[in-house]
Amino acid sequence: MAVIDKFGRRPLMLAGSSMMFVFMVAAGIIAMQMEKGSGHVGHSAIAGKIEPIFAKETNVTAVAAGTVRLLADVATGGEARVEGGENSGGLGVALMVCLCGYILAFGVGWGGVPWVYPSEIFPMDVK
Repeated sequence: MAVIDKFGRRPLMLAGSSMMFVFMVAAGIIAMQMEKGSGHVGHSAIAGKIEPIFAKETNVTAVAAGTVRLLADVATGGEARVEGGENSGGLGVALMVCLCGYILAFGVGWGGVPWVYPSEIFPMDVK
C-alpha cells in the first residue's frame, strides 16, 4: 500500500504493463530460437516429454514433481531437448528468467494495484 501511495496507481499499472510486454516478447523470441535449434519448428521440442508425465501418474504430487523435472531440464538444456538439437542451456535459462520477470512485472502492476480501487470507489455503507 505504501508503494502504491508513493508512486501512484497509474504509473505502476503502466510500468507493470510495459514490463510484461517486454518480457513476453523476449520469451516468445527465445522460444522461437529454441524451436529453430531443435529442428522441429512448429512442434515443441519437449512435447514428447509432457504426455508420459500425465499418462503414467495419477497422483497429483507425482505429476507436479514430473513437471518440475521437465522445467529443470528445459532450463539447463538437459535431456528434455531433442537429440541432435542445438538448444543450449543458456536459452532455457533466459526463457525462465523472462517468465519470472513477467510474473514480477504482473505483481508490480496488475497483481496488486486493482485490489485498491474497490475500497476507494464504494461508499462506506456498502463496504
